[in-house]
Amino acid sequence: MNKLTYLLTIILFMIEGAYAQKTVTIKDHHTQESIPYVALYNPENRQGLVADENGQITFPESAIHSKMQLSSIGYESKMILVKEVIDGSTIYLNPTHLKIDEVVISGTSPSLQKQEVMNVEYLKLKNSALSNSLSETISSVPGVQQVTTGTAIGKPTIRGLSGTRVAVFTHGIRLENQQWGAEHGLGLDATGIEGAEVIKGPASLLYGSDALGGVLYLVDDRFVPSNQTHIEVGNTYNTNTQGIDNYGKIYWSKDRWSINVSGSHRNHKDYKDGDGNIITNTRFHTTDFKSKVGYRSKFWNTTLSYNHLDEKYGINEDGDIGGDRSRSMMAPYQPIKTDILSSENIFYLPSSKIKLTLGYISNERKEIEGEEHHHHEEGDEHHHHDEGEVHEDEEHHEEEEEGEHVGLQMLLRTYSYNAQWIKEFENNNQWIVGSQGVFKRNENHSDEQLIPNTDSRNVGLFTTYNWKLTDHANLLLGGRYDLQNINSTLEDGTQKDRDYAAFSFSAGLNWYLTEKLSIKTNLSSGYRAPNIYELASNGSHPSANRYEIGNEELKKEQALQLDIATEYRGEHFGWYINPFINRIQNYIYLSPTGEKKESLKVYQYKQNDAVLYGGEAGIHYHPHQIHWMHLNSDLSMVYSQDNDGNAIALTPATRILTKLSFDIPTSPKQPLQIFGQYDHSFAQNRVADYETKTPSYGLVNLGISGAYRFSTHFAINYELKANNVLDKTYASHLSRYKDLGINNLGRSVVLGINFPIDL
Repeated sequence: MNKLTYLLTIILFMIEGAYAQKTVTIKDHHTQESIPYVALYNPENRQGLVADENGQITFPESAIHSKMQLSSIGYESKMILVKEVIDGSTIYLNPTHLKIDEVVISGTSPSLQKQEVMNVEYLKLKNSALSNSLSETISSVPGVQQVTTGTAIGKPTIRGLSGTRVAVFTHGIRLENQQWGAEHGLGLDATGIEGAEVIKGPASLLYGSDALGGVLYLVDDRFVPSNQTHIEVGNTYNTNTQGIDNYGKIYWSKDRWSINVSGSHRNHKDYKDGDGNIITNTRFHTTDFKSKVGYRSKFWNTTLSYNHLDEKYGINEDGDIGGDRSRSMMAPYQPIKTDILSSENIFYLPSSKIKLTLGYISNERKEIEGEEHHHHEEGDEHHHHDEGEVHEDEEHHEEEEEGEHVGLQMLLRTYSYNAQWIKEFENNNQWIVGSQGVFKRNENHSDEQLIPNTDSRNVGLFTTYNWKLTDHANLLLGGRYDLQNINSTLEDGTQKDRDYAAFSFSAGLNWYLTEKLSIKTNLSSGYRAPNIYELASNGSHPSANRYEIGNEELKKEQALQLDIATEYRGEHFGWYINPFINRIQNYIYLSPTGEKKESLKVYQYKQNDAVLYGGEAGIHYHPHQIHWMHLNSDLSMVYSQDNDGNAIALTPATRILTKLSFDIPTSPKQPLQIFGQYDHSFAQNRVADYETKTPSYGLVNLGISGAYRFSTHFAINYELKANNVLDKTYASHLSRYKDLGINNLGRSVVLGINFPIDL
């Protein structure tokens, strides 16, 4: 077939006759009775549908190519391909007492979590407003904890790896916001985010460099069903930080168009530890705005998203305790502004489809220092200005409060694309060919510079094949090749070029041995090129309390992980065990030199081979006679060492998280959930040479939540949660404040209330 014939075929396909709508009925497989109000969800365009009171649903024209999830409380989730559905047919769902199996989109294609070959954990962020940060909420996933700087600054660590070893995706694009900094948080607000998918271990095949330790993929709120409007306002109050959080949402959908708009504002004072001490300058303010517009047609789905986040975080540099607990920011603190723009598109061809995602991120990060620190820097040769020099950001400095000084100011701009051609065969096999690219430009706009001005370019080509061996076994194979260039301009004006190349692969098998017992085995590799901070940093980092020096001789990190997950899903009892081993060549780490500079300890980046191993295991018990009771208990552990037998810094302690919940069947209009949780961290005695050991501790958390629906259009939801009920005085091993003698958050009671209106 020549090019002209192929083009005409596509044109005829796009102007073919009207799509014949399909109507189906959804029924209980055992009772043969219709199931009312079943939720249907297309994860690719985030559009939802709802069956009527008779269990019937009519698919719109735009859904012809959709892969949709069917879910209803008390039933197993199911995935269907709309074009294979027969008009007038019946779809059956099987009853279950276990939790609904969620659909995940971070793999090669949307699929139910149990059907995905890659090891993906899904967390619904329904109650994220009751946490001080999004990272804190995600740390409840087995194998995931968080490195913290106070209550609000946190970044996830997956099986002992964090920072630039974990790739974070939001609005379909990779987040870039100077995440190399130890005190740099996740940089995202939970408002408008429905769920989080966590890939544990190397995932460079689909996500490129920096996915060496894993991937955190955030899923936006879905669009409301067509011809509906959802309005929601909510508020939470935290007794410990006297924190006030407010948010609002307006979601609207009409025929082929959908719009989601949400915003939030958080204002928290300094927190108190378990002894009642006020931890100076741990206050924070954040303002977040998200908007999303979607358009759906038979041949093209598109979503345009914009997110603006304004953050201010206080920094406790010296372990100070006490203060007036004002809501006003005080130096030193970090003001951060982030703008994210993305365009996600799906083009449907006669026998395949193309996904194209384009993204832009602007991240401006500052460190505002006090007058005393400013005078110290002015006298230091490292920060001296030539006589008569006019600093390009002088006007911006004048905007700061009197007595404050901009010590650091960096602007990072990132442009990215992700293009995939996806071919699905009749036997459900799938072939993907794709390319990803990222261009980053980091500029300094202050007299103090931790890193030079830098341009970074990364292009990767990859292919995967998902092979359905039998009705009970899937095999995933794939390979990828990346090229990366880092070009920096040194202070004397000279250029420094560095080039890296890497090959990554993945091989995974998902095999259902029986209807209830499955095993997933994945062998995957990943890589990470050293970032410019590790290569070229040379300066004081007051908020990290050290002077850091880079290493121009650093090589790329290369990881290889074997992961085996075995899971049993019974009607009332389930369990899983998931061991792993991850070997990393040229692991980059920060090591103290024993020297001091500018009154700060000097640290330099070095390399050594390393290994991390451990895993997760857990149970879920749902008694036959007490359907409204659930018991979950999860164990997470990681052991790490380099080739010299030394422990790797910030390796999480072994942790057991146990939760007992009761869904009280008070009435359909007012369901009530009560839960108790015990979070136990074992002692961490294997530490790096500049870390201190951490004793064991246990935290008790309690909560109650409920709802009351006044009508089909208006309801009130409420939740009361008490964290660290016993007011335990403790310091997490992953707290950056631990070595300053600062403890973690004491008892905090959080009350949340929101009012959803559906029209």
